[in-house]
Amino acid sequence: MEYLLVPIKVEALVVDDLVINKRGALLVENDYTSNSGRWASLSQDYRKLTSNLSAPGPRPFFGATRTFNKKSTDQLVAPETVWPNNDDRGVYVHWVLPSGLRHSYENGSLEFPALPDQWVIVRFCRRAGEAQKPKAWFLDSGVLDDRDASSNLLFEGGQRHTARNVGKVVPLEEYAAAKFQGEHKPITAIGNPRTGSPTFTAFLAENQNILSFHDTLNDLRAPANTGSVPRETTLTYLLLGWYWSEKNEPLKTIQAQINAERARHNEKPATPAEVLSEIGWRTDSETPPWNVLDRSCVFHGMVAHVNYWTASYKGTMLGYPGAPPVENVAQVPAAAFKVGVGNSAEDALVSLVSSPFSGGKDRPNLWRALEAVIYRQPESLIGSWNTAPRDHVVHQHWFSTVEAGKLWSIGPRAGNQNAFPQDPAETAKQTDAKPTRAQLTTLKQLNEHQSAADALTREIAALQQDLYAWWWKLTAKSYDDPDAPLDDESDDCRKLVERLRTLTTERDGMLSKLQPLPKQIADTLPEELELRSDSAPRFWSPADPVIVIQNSGKITKHRFPNPLRCRLPEQVSRSAEVVIKEKAPQSFNPAASVNEIAGAMKHFAPRTDLLTGLINEASLVEQAVAYLADKTLPENYKQFFPAGDWDKWVDRLVKDLERKPDFEDQLRFRSSSRDEISPDRLVDLWERQPWSPLFV
Repeated sequence: MEYLLVPIKVEALVVDDLVINKRGALLVENDYTSNSGRWASLSQDYRKLTSNLSAPGPRPFFGATRTFNKKSTDQLVAPETVWPNNDDRGVYVHWVLPSGLRHSYENGSLEFPALPDQWVIVRFCRRAGEAQKPKAWFLDSGVLDDRDASSNLLFEGGQRHTARNVGKVVPLEEYAAAKFQGEHKPITAIGNPRTGSPTFTAFLAENQNILSFHDTLNDLRAPANTGSVPRETTLTYLLLGWYWSEKNEPLKTIQAQINAERARHNEKPATPAEVLSEIGWRTDSETPPWNVLDRSCVFHGMVAHVNYWTASYKGTMLGYPGAPPVENVAQVPAAAFKVGVGNSAEDALVSLVSSPFSGGKDRPNLWRALEAVIYRQPESLIGSWNTAPRDHVVHQHWFSTVEAGKLWSIGPRAGNQNAFPQDPAETAKQTDAKPTRAQLTTLKQLNEHQSAADALTREIAALQQDLYAWWWKLTAKSYDDPDAPLDDESDDCRKLVERLRTLTTERDGMLSKLQPLPKQIADTLPEELELRSDSAPRFWSPADPVIVIQNSGKITKHRFPNPLRCRLPEQVSRSAEVVIKEKAPQSFNPAASVNEIAGAMKHFAPRTDLLTGLINEASLVEQAVAYLADKTLPENYKQFFPAGDWDKWVDRLVKDLERKPDFEDQLRFRSSSRDEISPDRLVDLWERQPWSPLFV
């Protein structure tokens, strides 16, 4: 079997004592107020949706309210039930798949390519510069696991949807194929077509043990399981992934989808190079291997040098927005994110931008001025604030128009130019042509079927809005009182769903009768006449709200090179060398400490040799980055230094790995054929906490 090596992005979020000990509420002058920023371990649970139609996701803002300990507060304060505890400590590893696997190749379809679902996670550890024994886990992100656990995906089955927990992980030394013999489901970038979540790949609450993994670090703590991670500890994580089922391999699947779309437009099938170009991948050669689309994909990614240092070095490790610097060094605190909500993108932007400057008796209503400018109603600034034209324009954006159907008619063809010929005789010939009685009878049937189908479509749209409103009413009621009886409301929702199913079946049947009629009529018309359709008057429905977030985190971690450079197995690195200015070159070979983990790859034949080679390559990378970090950090900085110097040092390491124009040091990784592999194709440096609302 032949392979293609595809790089992925790996992130690591550190959550430990400094995060756990930060309380979500502060008592200031006998009044409670919200502490700056929070972090919480959240999870999606679709059982809530299938049992009582309540929202499956975490409550907005962790369910914060304006009361705490039975006292009113001026700010939203999260309840203690969502505050993190010692079980949440550790590192949250999250990996991002290339964008070529995160969109559909069929217009209007929710059928996305399957994602890899077999993963080996390897953790390299150093303590005060000395390498420790690495540890590894096996994660199957496609196996249906514990029925009693929070259900992170929704599946269609029979007459109802079911919620199931997907994803299972075990330490590699405990791996046995029999433990993963359960039912498997393909996972896509939206979970699956039934779940359809646009945040699935980025939100830890949805993809635990699918595209993310919680390393508690309990085996490193002193005392074990309960204590703290020893000082001067650094961690590096390697991710290796592939497909459980060969039928889900992406290159052949995507090729079939691309060719199906091309066939609909009478275009030639895509060549292998065109398929790779379509998904944004490439190989180093001018032309890809002739069998590249028949190759199986193996995915690899690393995040190196997660500084878990708590005393000597001052790494960034507070995992929530607006966090203060660690011991007031190492980082200038970033502002917490801000949220703007509106009925349209314009409204949300106005809310976001103007909120700090509006409100209060002594402050102007800047949002009204900005609103007038955005909606091109500046004249309203001169007159009253409630000038009707601006309000009309704004209110119109709170609704969206929905098509209401068609009206069919038979009329003169008008020379296909929307105008009659200049020759009066030709004009008379066209205008004298009339449809026959049979054609008019068929036209009447067509309009009757169209009218019935349109009426059903409008009723479906209206009932969907009713269902939407009922759902939110249920959600609000369950939020206010988790023990509130919801049987009556749930029954009403189920009746609405059944009515929608009935109407959809009737509408589809009507459309099937309707479909051949236009062609039947058009085929019988003389060339002077044509069948045309005009849109019926549109109707209005409430627009969905828009949310805009500012300062939501560093997004570059999710960006892939374009095109994404993939490797062939013969390009796996076998040796490494680091050259630091004014120091002798340092060479590295794979560490013996990974032999046990490499030996366990026998479980995953026929990929054994390739996975073993990638683990050895990761050992080279980990050693090289650790050496580079240690030798470039000034000696006097190893005890204490300010944030600016820390950032300057980290910037140097990033430039070295990415080989930016002004990089100072050389990292050289070579394959058995002496081909050199750029370090940024193998590893990303852990620069800072990857905090963003989606990540946590």
